[in-house]
Parts: sequence; C-alpha cells; structure tokens
Amino acid sequence: MPAYLDEEFLDRVRRAYRTALRVDLKATGPIWSAIDARRADVHAALLDDTNTRLRQIFADPTSTDLYYGCDRLSRSLVPVQPEYFVEEALKAGRGLDAKRQADRVADLLDKTTSSSVVEIGPGMGRIALFAFCAGIADYTTIDLPLGLVAQACFLGRVLGPDKLWFDGEAAESATGRIKLYSVARLPSRRYGVAINVDSMTEIPWREAFRYACWLGEHARLFLSINHERHVFTVAELMAFAGMTCCQRSVVGDLDGYEPGLGYREEVYGLRRSRLEGARRGAFHVFLSARSRARHIRRLARILCFAATDSLNPKH
Repeated sequence: MPAYLDEEFLDRVRRAYRTALRVDLKATGPIWSAIDARRADVHAALLDDTNTRLRQIFADPTSTDLYYGCDRLSRSLVPVQPEYFVEEALKAGRGLDAKRQADRVADLLDKTTSSSVVEIGPGMGRIALFAFCAGIADYTTIDLPLGLVAQACFLGRVLGPDKLWFDGEAAESATGRIKLYSVARLPSRRYGVAINVDSMTEIPWREAFRYACWLGEHARLFLSINHERHVFTVAELMAFAGMTCCQRSVVGDLDGYEPGLGYREEVYGLRRSRLEGARRGAFHVFLSARSRARHIRRLARILCFAATDSLNPKH
C-alpha cells in the first residue's frame, strides 16, 4: 500500500483537520461556503472513526469535489482516472502557472536574507511542490480546513507523507518539511517571501484584513497575483497593513482561471519611514500628507462595504 494511504498518515490528516475545525469559520464567505457544501462527503469521512472512506478519497480524489474551486479535476467538472491524477494536475493550466509562480518566488527570495516562504490559500499545493523540488525546503502553507486536506492529499501522494508537517506535531520534526497550517492559528514566525494567488479579496473583509495585518508583521516581501474586480483590492489592504507596492505588472489571464479579469502581479515590501522599526499593523501606517486623503477615501470605501457585508446573513 502506498504511504499516502496508510493508517499513520491518514490518522495525521484527520487529526489536523479536526484541530482546524476548532476555529470559528462563519466568516469564510458565500464562495467557500458553497464549495464546502459540495465537499460534505469529504468532511464526513474526516470525522469517521476509521480511515476507510478517507482512504478511498485519497486513492481517487476526483471521485469527489475535494479540488472544486482550485482546479477542474473534480467529480463535478473533469474527473480523471487515479493513475493520471498527478499528470493532469501538473501538465497544463494552473500547473504551468504554478511553475512560473514558484520561479518568481525563488527570484524574490534571492533578494532577501531569508530562505523561508509562506503561501496563503495554496489550493492543491502545486506552487509548494515546485518550490520544494527546486530546493526551497522551508515552505509553509495556510488554508481553510478542507484546503489543508486537499494539500495533504496531493503533496502526500507526490512527495510522500514524510515531507509534510501539520501544525500541532512535534516542532523538531518540522525541519525540511512543507508545513501545513490552517487559519485556526497563523504562524508566529517571520518569512522572507509570502505569496497569494487569486483568493485574498474573495474572502470577507474581516479575514482579508486579518491576513493583511499578519503579512505586515511577518513577511519581508509579499507577492500578490489577483485581479481588481472586487469591492476592495489587495493594494487597499496592504496600504493599511504598512506595506508598499514596489513592483506592479499586468499578467493578463491565468490558465485555468476565469478569463477577461486581467490579473495584476504586485510585490509589496515593508514601508520605510522615520519610524522604521515601529510596530506595523492595520492602523499603524505612516502616510505622507499627499497620500493621506487617498487612503482615507479607500478606508471609507472599505468600511462602507463592511457595513453592508455585516448585514448580509450569507457571510
């Protein structure tokens, strides 16, 4: 039996998932609430007392909608035979984009004195895979509970369970492994480079600001690849988190993503000021007189959206 289907690994996955559920996730928003409804069978298998159903899912993941929302490889879209699952995940569409994004992360990491990377919302975990195989061994992912399971299923199959570490396991065993965290507890350490692709502005504003503020405190550089057709943008989030955009380019459509949105690749770094070294957070941003009015308008816009959002029972 392959190692990613054995009792020990599946027990680790179920334990990590149950730990992740101990956080209030009511604010995940309508997009992921709808997607999670499609994955109710996966959730049920993870709560079983045995690994029987979970083993079947990990053996043939596209027999479920585990990857719905982060890839077409799912029961509702394009199911594939288990033996072709990894090949299909890597050969086209988001797989090709993930390779380019991993190369970009490596380039940015070379500009820092760090060797660590953190990814928010890694989906299947393809960027983590390419980065890890390229020698970036200090790689951390942060995702919703079922996202964590999706990464465990894919990365455990490709790299092996011994290359993964789940939050809550012995700290001394984390070295040289991809570290999987849920949103239940964001890591307290600092990273050289953070990355997020196509998700940060699709979550409710409270969680988006939580991530932005955390990035302002814990990442030297932040690579964002998102479009701007949302109520708020990554640029607005990061302005209030104390990070300045130092590179920006239009990358057009991404393979495997909704066309016509016009994605932007942006790199943010810690803002430098006379108060360098002071604590940076959502309301610890030092603005020039010239830019203050613009940021006040941004804040008013986001707060207006937040007021509407709080009245919406779907969030």
